[in-house]
Amino acid sequence: MSMKIVTWNVQGLRSRLDQQNRWKLRRDLEEYLSGSVADIIMLQEHHLNSTQSKEVGDLLPGSWRTIWEPAIGEDGNHGGICTLIREHLAQGLIHQESLIPSRAHFCTLAIQGQRWNFMNVYAPNSRTERATFWEDIVIQAAGEEEWCI
Repeated sequence: MSMKIVTWNVQGLRSRLDQQNRWKLRRDLEEYLSGSVADIIMLQEHHLNSTQSKEVGDLLPGSWRTIWEPAIGEDGNHGGICTLIREHLAQGLIHQESLIPSRAHFCTLAIQGQRWNFMNVYAPNSRTERATFWEDIVIQAAGEEEWCI
């Protein structure tokens, strides 16, 4: 099976949620998603809290299943990831799990009798944090079979 996976660092969607930009954001997302040939899209650094994630999720066309990992911090300015899976593939969603809040989640799909493991990751910029981050990822995902970041 051929599958197209897109990763996109959106560098913050929160600023585009005000009333003035809301419809532009919706139009931009709809245009991108409807024209996309991707089967899975992984967004990083959306900077949305749980409420805002739901609000943006409501703007997405219905043919996608979304797995949100809200941003953290007092003002929601740290990270935040989202995985969008085409609905026909999402029917095979076996497992999903947050590995590191706002930075990494893991999901397993059954597609045509095969298990596919995916991880959406937004790694820290700090060299020190990044080293321990990847150690944590390897430890938490060690029990899984093959996986794709």
